[in-house]
Amino acid sequence: MENRKLLLSNILVGGGTLLSRVTGFGRILALAYAIGLGGLSDVYNTANTTPNIIYELMLGGILSATLLPSFVRSIKENDHRAISAVLSVTVILLAVLTIIMVLAAPIVMQVYSFTRQHSPAEFQNVGTSFVRLFMPQIFFYGLVSMATALLNAQHKFALPAYTPILNNIIVIMILLALPHVFGAGITLEMAAENSAIVTYLGWGTTAGIMISALSLIPAMLRSGIKLEFLPDWAHPEVQKVLRLSGWTLGYVISNQIALYIVSLLALREDGWITAYQTAFAFFVLPHGLLAMTIITTFMPKIAHDAASANIEGMTERMVQGLKILMLLMLPASAGYMLIATPLLVSLLHHGAFTIDASHLTGGTLSMFALGLFPFSAYLFLMRGYYALSDTKTPFKLNAVENIMNIGLAVPLVSLMGVSGLALSYSLAYSASFLLTFYALNKRMGNRLMRFDLMIYGGKVLFATLVMCGAVALTLFELSGLTEWKKVIAAVIIGAVFYAGSVIMLKVVDLKLFRR
Repeated sequence: MENRKLLLSNILVGGGTLLSRVTGFGRILALAYAIGLGGLSDVYNTANTTPNIIYELMLGGILSATLLPSFVRSIKENDHRAISAVLSVTVILLAVLTIIMVLAAPIVMQVYSFTRQHSPAEFQNVGTSFVRLFMPQIFFYGLVSMATALLNAQHKFALPAYTPILNNIIVIMILLALPHVFGAGITLEMAAENSAIVTYLGWGTTAGIMISALSLIPAMLRSGIKLEFLPDWAHPEVQKVLRLSGWTLGYVISNQIALYIVSLLALREDGWITAYQTAFAFFVLPHGLLAMTIITTFMPKIAHDAASANIEGMTERMVQGLKILMLLMLPASAGYMLIATPLLVSLLHHGAFTIDASHLTGGTLSMFALGLFPFSAYLFLMRGYYALSDTKTPFKLNAVENIMNIGLAVPLVSLMGVSGLALSYSLAYSASFLLTFYALNKRMGNRLMRFDLMIYGGKVLFATLVMCGAVALTLFELSGLTEWKKVIAAVIIGAVFYAGSVIMLKVVDLKLFRR
C-alpha cells in the first residue's frame, strides 16, 4: 500500500513537473523567437536571474534546507505555533530583503557590467531598470518556497508541482506579444532608447511569479494548520532554523561566487551568457521532471525517519532513491549528449535565433548532459544531511565542488569557449557526487555502500550503453533527414532498446508496486 501511495505521489508530481517543464521550454522558445541571442537577451537573462541569485544567496537555500524538516518535526509534535512563528519571521525577512535589493539595483548591475565588451553603457542602463522591476520576485519566490515546504510536509505534492505553469504561461504570452507591440528585431540599443520596452518586459515577467505564488496561499490556509501572524524571534523552532541556517548561508554564498565568476567569463563574448543559460535550462529538464519528482516525494519520509532516529529506514529510502535516479538519469544523460545539437536546432532555430546560435547552445548542452546523473544524485544525497539536521557538512562539500568548478572553468573556457564552462560544471559535480556519497555512507555507518546498489548500477549502465549504440547508429543512418526527424527517430529507438535491456536484465521489479 505504501509503495502504491509513493507511486501515485510520483505520478502526480511528475505530471505537474512535466507540464511545468513543457511550458518552461515554451518560455525559452518564446524568448528566442522574440529577441533571439544577443545583447538584449543577455541583459534580460542576466537581470532576470539576479533575483534568483539574491534570493538563493540570502534565503532560498536556507528555506529549502531547513523548512521541510522543521515543518515535519512541528507537525509530528502538533505544534502549530512553531510553524506560524517560522513563517512569520520568514515573511518579514523576505519583505526587508526585497526592499533593500530594489534600492541597490544600480550597484547590482555594475557588478555584472565591468567585463562587458559590447555596448557596456546600454547594457548597464537597461540592466539596472530590469533589475528594479525583477527584484520583487524575491518576495514571491519566498512565498512559493514556504507554501511548498508546508504542503509537502503534509504529503500534499500536486498543487506546488502544477503552480509554476501559471508563471510560464503568463511570461510566454508577454514574450510572444513583444514583436507585435514594439515591432520585430528589437535590440539592446532600441530598448535603451525606449523605456516602455523595458517596463513591458520587466513587469510582465514579474507578474508571472507573483500570480503563481499567490495561487498557493488558499491551499496553505486550508492545510489544516492553524496559521497566525506570530513574529516570535525567540521561539525555539525559529532559533533552531536560524542556527542551522548559518552553514547553509555559507553553502549558498559559495554557489553564488562560482556562478558570478562563471557569468563574468560568459559575458566576455556576445551571446555566450544566453547560450549558457538556455543550455542549462534544457539540462535541468530531466532533473526537474524526473529527479526532483523523486526527491520531493521521498524527502518527507526521509525527514520523518531521521527525526525518529530510524537510520535503517532512512538508509532503505536513500538506496531506493539512488536506484531510481540511476534508472532514469543515466539514460537521460547519455541520450542528451547524443541528440543535444539536432534537438536545439529543431527547437530554437526560429525567429531571431540563428543556426549558429543553435549550434553553440547545443554544444554547450552536450557538455552539461555529461553531469546530469551526478548533479541529481549529489542534490539527493545533500537532502540526507539536511534530514539529519546537519548543514555544516553540506557547506564543506559544496565549497569543494565550487572550487573545482571555478578551477576548471578558467582554462576550459579558453580552450572550448562557452561549452567549456558547461564541462567544468559537469566534472565538478561528478567528483563531488563521489565525495558526498563516500562521506554520507561513512556518516550512516557504511550502510549506503551496498553490493545490491553496485550490481544495480552496473545493469543500468550496461542498458544505457546499449541504448547509446542504437541512438548513435540511428543518427548516422538518418543523417540526410531534417533535424527534428532524426531526433524523434533517435528518441523512439533509444527508448525501445533501453526498455528492452532493462526488462532483459530484470532491473525493475514490477511486483514492487503491487504490494
